[in-house]
Amino acid sequence: MLVRPPILAPLLAGLAACSAPDVPPPELVGAWAGDARVIVAFCEADSIPVRLDIRADGTVTGSVGDATLVDAAYHENRGAFGRKLKIATDHIVTGRLDGPLIAAENVARRAIDLPFDLRFGRLDGGFHSSGAHIGPPSTMKVSGTFALARE
Repeated sequence: MLVRPPILAPLLAGLAACSAPDVPPPELVGAWAGDARVIVAFCEADSIPVRLDIRADGTVTGSVGDATLVDAAYHENRGAFGRKLKIATDHIVTGRLDGPLIAAENVARRAIDLPFDLRFGRLDGGFHSSGAHIGPPSTMKVSGTFALARE
């Protein structure tokens, strides 16, 4: 069984967040919104709203749940080789969170990744907050899936 050192994932996510945004393809530029289905058992919420405004320069604004995206950026998430092997998604938005992710449950996390593909005119993907893979719910990642439509 392959065990990934816990330091590696935050390090790689941090490098992506620190790098300059990529220029998104024109078909991604604009406002997108929808509900994400929460897929972790420790949250009572079944879904949370997601809103992304992807700008032509690669900066992104919006919100996930009750939190506002801060310093968010668009990045290409894989190249032709990854696409051929069906590894990861074509696109990802990374950013920090300001405010609680789910206020009613006092669920707050520092950062979030939103990997997605453009399929049939929708952003089809998910989200993964910062946090641990195992441990008490107060420290664990919050994850979910979404299909966002153009506003």
